[in-house]
Amino acid sequence: MLRNVGISRIILSKSRYYSPIMDIVRVLVLGTILISALAEPYPTSLQRQPIETNTSVRQSEMDANSTPVPGRRGVVETSVGGRSRRQRRNVFQLCRVIRKYTSNSCFDYNNYGCFCGLRSRGSHPVDDVDRCCLEHDHCFTSLRCTLLSFTTYSMKCSGSKCTCTTDSKTTSCRYRSCQCDIKFGECLQAARYNKRHKNFNTLRCH
Repeated sequence: MLRNVGISRIILSKSRYYSPIMDIVRVLVLGTILISALAEPYPTSLQRQPIETNTSVRQSEMDANSTPVPGRRGVVETSVGGRSRRQRRNVFQLCRVIRKYTSNSCFDYNNYGCFCGLRSRGSHPVDDVDRCCLEHDHCFTSLRCTLLSFTTYSMKCSGSKCTCTTDSKTTSCRYRSCQCDIKFGECLQAARYNKRHKNFNTLRCH
């Protein structure tokens, strides 16, 4: 290869007159040099080394990533101090139960105390009505059911008393959600409504 380089230098430097033949010779010499260079093997340090994959590490990383994190998915647990963990439920049917048992509108209990309606603050109910709301939240959380806001049920009412007729299986989510609402209605029926606790200042909840 060095010999070829020397010849190319002589040809490229010694020619003083232009000639098409010299151009052809130059091209042939340079092509020979290029082919010789490409034919030589790379030094060992520049050769591409096979890439080793550590399957054990990757598998361990996958196992670590696939480990379920409590609280992110699945059943939502009760948190007395956190509104974000409360269960949703079918509001329309709940309003019907409240009307049957108390003759009041469900709006009368919205923002009542520390736990009724869309609020959940502190850990101590302000009165028995507020305690009913807290127990109702606990009841729905214990169901371990999903899509409770779309769960419907059937019930039969006589006077101010209702019974669930939605399902023969007492373990179903529909039946148990009905039972939670009826127990809530019975609790409100026995509790005394205090207008002063309507739109209660949650800063006073503790």
